[in-house]
Amino acid sequence: MAWEKLSVDETLNKLNTSADGISDIEANKRLEKYGLNELKEEEKDSLLKKFLMQFMDVLIALLIVAAIASYCIGDILDAIVILVVVIINAIVGFLQENKAEKAMETLKSLVSHEAIVKRNGEIKRISASELTKGDVVLLEEGNSVPADLRLIETHELKIDESTITGESKPITKTHNLDNINDDRDTVVYMDSSVVAGRGVGVVTEIGMQTVVGKIAEMLQIQETETPLQEKIDSLGKILALISVIICMGVFILQFFKGTPLLETFMTAVSLAVAAIPEGLPAILTLTLALGMQRMAKNNAIIRKLLAVETLGSCNVICTDKTGTLTLNKMTVRDARLTNTKSALKICALCNNSTFSKGELLGDPTDAALLRYAYDNDFKKTDLETKYPRIMEIPLNSVRKRMSTIHQKDNSQFILSKGAPELILDRCAFIKEDDLIRPLTEDDKKEITKNLQKMTNNALRVLALAYRELSVEEVLVEDALENNMVYVGLVGMIDPPRDEIKEAILHCHNAGVRVVMITGDHKDTATVIAKEIGILEENGRVLTGQELKKLSDDEFNDVIDDVYVYARVFPEQKVRIVEALQAKDNVVAM
Repeated sequence: MAWEKLSVDETLNKLNTSADGISDIEANKRLEKYGLNELKEEEKDSLLKKFLMQFMDVLIALLIVAAIASYCIGDILDAIVILVVVIINAIVGFLQENKAEKAMETLKSLVSHEAIVKRNGEIKRISASELTKGDVVLLEEGNSVPADLRLIETHELKIDESTITGESKPITKTHNLDNINDDRDTVVYMDSSVVAGRGVGVVTEIGMQTVVGKIAEMLQIQETETPLQEKIDSLGKILALISVIICMGVFILQFFKGTPLLETFMTAVSLAVAAIPEGLPAILTLTLALGMQRMAKNNAIIRKLLAVETLGSCNVICTDKTGTLTLNKMTVRDARLTNTKSALKICALCNNSTFSKGELLGDPTDAALLRYAYDNDFKKTDLETKYPRIMEIPLNSVRKRMSTIHQKDNSQFILSKGAPELILDRCAFIKEDDLIRPLTEDDKKEITKNLQKMTNNALRVLALAYRELSVEEVLVEDALENNMVYVGLVGMIDPPRDEIKEAILHCHNAGVRVVMITGDHKDTATVIAKEIGILEENGRVLTGQELKKLSDDEFNDVIDDVYVYARVFPEQKVRIVEALQAKDNVVAM
């Protein structure tokens, strides 16, 4: 169902619900019908199966055959020693993997998801797993979206969808079909987060039917043999073949020589047992276990022993950008200010973000400006005491700017921030140091030149301006935002993590190629990739739309030259990895 194309009333009717939600009785009926709002994981193996799986190896099978053969020829001590080695090997592998499994379960249990819903016309808090289709969910700033929702009410709602799309810029959402820029503007998806505003939505999909659930299902990986498993299997088969050939040769020679049949058989079996390296599986298991423990000390949990060696064998790493290579936190990177003091006041006061328990809450752009002001000793709480806000003219997709009006002793002033071209059109003056003078055409050319340089670096740029209001002015929106004083540009970006550049250099030195795959814009991805050393001089950047047009053969021809994939969809990420694997690469993602 294309819920984003339906009106609010049509959505409520289709789901047989209302703006007041469903009753608890109806919710229980629907839970029985549709199941819990959970992402299904693959069924876990029993402890017995996990233990028995430790014996599923060619070399281990050969050792067990050797132990049986030793026992049959009367060499009981050898048989016992071989079996002890095999059992110890299995116990070590089982304990290590079970310990890692429990550690991962502990991490999962630390995450608690709740939802605020309307049921029986009342607002209540329930476990997100108990949500069902038709439930009405209330969204507030800081909430995680608990299911796929069609919005039925919005108030300046902005959603961070970077977990799904990779795009770090929040998306403005609306419930009204008449105000949309994109079909997805009226829907929000499970596991995205509310960064500003509030809203109400009705649950349209739960669990594995959500967008995240479909991605999870698509990414279910069928276990394949690791490079080490392939090598061990190959070695085991070679040893078995050599043993059989030698034993048959010795048996035939001794038989024709006239040696008694039993003695001939015993000699052949003894040679077969001697040819099998009893210590190899134990050495491999202990080495991998040590690697597993070493990884754990570096905060990396490895579920399977053999995965340690696979990581060591990988020669391509495919990585997301937002939150992995970058901080997932908008930060002021470049500020070109004509009056620093006035600009910082605007950053702090014309702002709806707040500090709560040391954490910034609100729109990422506002949060970046607030942090920038705070780092330069302009604290919002102190300034609001001195200059209390009396009015706000909010940002929207048409105005592309936000303004606030503040009291200053017996006078008032307006502060504005927004799209540079729009703010500049409303400015008649410029403040340089402490001097206010008319804004000239040369000034505008210089400002435009600076703006171009900043946007070329993939920065999101805002212009800052203010004006003192006369006593007789009526507080009317459009009239207030005129004849303003320009004070500068601020450019923001989600910056790379401090340790990333060095980590990528280590990868390159180890012969590992790093590829960025992101849903973010091409320009942003390119700038970040160049800065951290992923995108080399002759490397290519490919967008999802460009990839969609390539056949498998055409993609295969260019894949070795592509280091950045931008604006890609989740299913394309799978295609990229499979194409790399098809060229005999060991790929980590």
